[in-house]
Amino acid sequence: MTGFQEASVDEITLHGDDPDALETILRYLYGFDDDSPPRGELRIQTIHKVKVIITADKYCLGRKFTERVKRSLGTLVSELDNPSEIMDVLETCTVGSEIHHLLGSVVEDILRLHMPKLFDLPEWYDWTHSVPSVNKKISEESAQMKLLEWGPAVLCCDE
Repeated sequence: MTGFQEASVDEITLHGDDPDALETILRYLYGFDDDSPPRGELRIQTIHKVKVIITADKYCLGRKFTERVKRSLGTLVSELDNPSEIMDVLETCTVGSEIHHLLGSVVEDILRLHMPKLFDLPEWYDWTHSVPSVNKKISEESAQMKLLEWGPAVLCCDE
């Protein structure tokens, strides 16, 4: 007999994990090839996939599973349209003050596809300033856009 309580009980509580994400992961581990989220609106489906990736990483389930979920997440991200829902997904991708390491490309896709829709949201300003890597990337992209906007005049005025 081991010293772990989990060895002698029928049910254990996993603190801090999303139950639907765990169910999806367990279905995968038991051979069900369906990683579909609970039925619902697009935002719920997208956030579910993000939580599945974070939970799978927490339990070291491997790249094959997380990459498969990320591929299906890409389709959902492109279909998002409501700015508040997009912000919900971005905030779910954030762990503390950083983007979860497996979700960087997802956040980049969201920003590439949807950033102009987010500028007027108060949450956008708060989120970009609470996540240093995003704030830096947006600043760099803004500078590049201004350079393109100013065009050749910037290049010829060194004199």
